[in-house]
Amino acid sequence: MKNLTKSEKTAVFAAGFILFLFIGVSVIAAVLFGMLEKTEDSYTDYRKEAEILLSELEKNRNEAQNTADSLKNRLALAEQNKSELEQLIARIEADMKAMEAEFNDKDELYGSLNSQLTSLKALLAEREAEIDALKKDIADLQTVNSIDLNAQLALLSELQVMLSEGAPMNLVETPRLNPDGTPMLGTDGLPLKDVTYVYPQISVYYEDLERGYRYIWNGEAVYSSASCVKAPFALSIYEAASEEKAEYDRRIAELLAQNVPTESLPEFKPIYDFGKIFTYTEDKYHPGSGVIKNEEFGVEYTYLELMRLLLEQSDCIAFDELRKAYGIDLLKKLAGRIGADAMAKNVYNATVSDLGRTMKEIYRFIESDAAYAPAMKDAMMSSIHTVMIGYGVSPKKIAHKYGWDDDAYHDMAIVYDEHPYVLVIMSDMDAGGKEVNAYIQEIAAAVDDLHENFYR
Repeated sequence: MKNLTKSEKTAVFAAGFILFLFIGVSVIAAVLFGMLEKTEDSYTDYRKEAEILLSELEKNRNEAQNTADSLKNRLALAEQNKSELEQLIARIEADMKAMEAEFNDKDELYGSLNSQLTSLKALLAEREAEIDALKKDIADLQTVNSIDLNAQLALLSELQVMLSEGAPMNLVETPRLNPDGTPMLGTDGLPLKDVTYVYPQISVYYEDLERGYRYIWNGEAVYSSASCVKAPFALSIYEAASEEKAEYDRRIAELLAQNVPTESLPEFKPIYDFGKIFTYTEDKYHPGSGVIKNEEFGVEYTYLELMRLLLEQSDCIAFDELRKAYGIDLLKKLAGRIGADAMAKNVYNATVSDLGRTMKEIYRFIESDAAYAPAMKDAMMSSIHTVMIGYGVSPKKIAHKYGWDDDAYHDMAIVYDEHPYVLVIMSDMDAGGKEVNAYIQEIAAAVDDLHENFYR
């Protein structure tokens, strides 16, 4: 076996050390940021474990700095050698050109110079490769050291307190009952009620779409998804329509390649016909959210417009019509495919983890070249009710869908940071309003700080 040179041994050591650091940081990141999906019940143990790992990281970080300094010295030497090689190659090439211009019969000398030139160029290529490798190693070491885990722990502690103690209380009214079970009335003839305040249920899901860092709080709690269900429903239809269009386009391309005349090509007759017309009539009125309910009877929309209103305005009439036209079987299959277990059992229920997986799938689709990806992305980026996540992460752009109903006040978003991420916040704070919105904005801002600290 070939003996390693000193520089090769140093390179092997550096590569091994960098691998060790990446593994160490990955383990720490897993402990800190929910890849192990810690909940508040295990937070105390997890914090102690994180603090032990942080002290170990400090030792590793000092060693990494020494390694980085050594690599930088090697890089400077390699770049100096490269410069000297380039100067020598330039001189030899000049001598050879001079010989060619004079037509001197010096074949032996010319051949020697040409051989030297070939060897020097090969050596130059090796130096350039070494320089590239050294630069990558140094960049990797800097990446390892760039995550301030003490700062992450502090941010995570603040978020934990905010979620476990900082929410506005839910007001609960309980009717007073007579011994016979009938409502007890006051002197004004109205039913009497006991008023109590309880801490709300809250769930959070964060995932970095590039590095996979994840934080989950109360991830198994099941809520009514309210209007959030409209986003996975729309995704299931947009996906099917896009696949149908792509299959037709493939078939047409095959026929054209076979020189089939244009007039003989089959007409596109889609199952998901977004050109179909919907006419708003009195029997289709729905009192929920949306804008169609405010229009005059007889107004018309294409199904493509209904799909946009479904996401942009959370329009309930559009949802009813599209559900009747296409059913929910595709939605059920989508829930099963992405592992959204609560949604798979009942498409109108979801955990925060279900909706986190949903938003990851929506991101995959809207950033693809699928036919209807731009339509879905535009509708979700124009979606109303941005007073929750949108306000909390402003001025960053989001593609989102909110949900608001009895015992449900949610928002789920793709945050278009330089390094995009998914954020879902679910709660039973259905009173809404300024105080609740401000609290959810604080959560979104805290998660955004957590995310940004990875890249500082």
